[in-house]
Amino acid sequence: MGAVPLSKLKNDTNGTGPEVGVNISVKDCEAGTYYIVLDGASANEAPITNVLALDAGNPTAKKVGIKLTDRNNTPVTLDKPFDPNVDPSITVNADGTGTFNLKAYYYTWDKDNAEAGDGNATARFTIMQE
Repeated sequence: MGAVPLSKLKNDTNGTGPEVGVNISVKDCEAGTYYIVLDGASANEAPITNVLALDAGNPTAKKVGIKLTDRNNTPVTLDKPFDPNVDPSITVNADGTGTFNLKAYYYTWDKDNAEAGDGNATARFTIMQE
């Protein structure tokens, strides 16, 4: 995600840093609809549920997580059962390829108490065919 000064998060109305594209490509697939489900630790203190907790490190940023959305800026849920009504999807055509275009942003939910530090996070994903 690169280095983002904490001041960018604190000065942004929504507490977010710049958008970073996260593209997950598939190939050699049968034609059809595919969904992606993300599993990762949620930032417990965050007031919204689509904030990925940062991995433990030294020093890890405080009051900061990674907010995930789909290409339409719809929040991506974490650690929830598969739901075709909310999980991002793609249509794979006869060529067998497709790409999930997601977005990630550093996010602080407490601008006054956020602290700078490492901002790495881990998420697992599962791709399911309809």
